[in-house]
Amino acid sequence: TVMCGVLKSAGLTKFVLQSSILGFWILGLPCSMLLAFPCNMGVAGLWLGLAVGNMIASLRLIRRVSLLRQEGLEKYTLIK
Repeated sequence: TVMCGVLKSAGLTKFVLQSSILGFWILGLPCSMLLAFPCNMGVAGLWLGLAVGNMIASLRLIRRVSLLRQEGLEKYTLIK
């Protein structure tokens, strides 16, 4: 996504990785399985769980980009 690219270019690759793992694997996948099988939603539950994980990861990335704008980008640029 664009937010991942912005944060990677600012040198925050570890944060992008952590957000993706948290959103998709730790929250998204269990949510998908829970909605699909115990709640009997089937394929719609899988997609809904994926959407929830994507939303959480995106909100985390958007928050970090907004903090970058507040801090100022001077400390993240290569040319001083």
